[in-house]
Amino acid sequence: MRILHMSRVMKTLGRSADLRNADLAGAVLESVKLQGANLRGAGLWEANLEGTELQGAKGLTLEQVESAQYNDNTKFPPHIEEALGRNKKTT
Repeated sequence: MRILHMSRVMKTLGRSADLRNADLAGAVLESVKLQGANLRGAGLWEANLEGTELQGAKGLTLEQVESAQYNDNTKFPPHIEEALGRNKKTT
């Protein structure tokens, strides 16, 4: 399996990276800030998203997230957080 250590590259590209249809399978994106990145159609199979900030990422689907590795520190857009049952509602 090919592993891409992209954290340094992605920290440079940052929040508005256009990653549409990118093959990021197996990529190490741990702790990268991708809040405004466009991930529509990106392949995230086995990508390491642990601690990655994806709150405002565009085009991200539950299917993409479920094919990747993530942890409690990974921050997803609200629709993904809700689908994962991680939304924090206060009463």
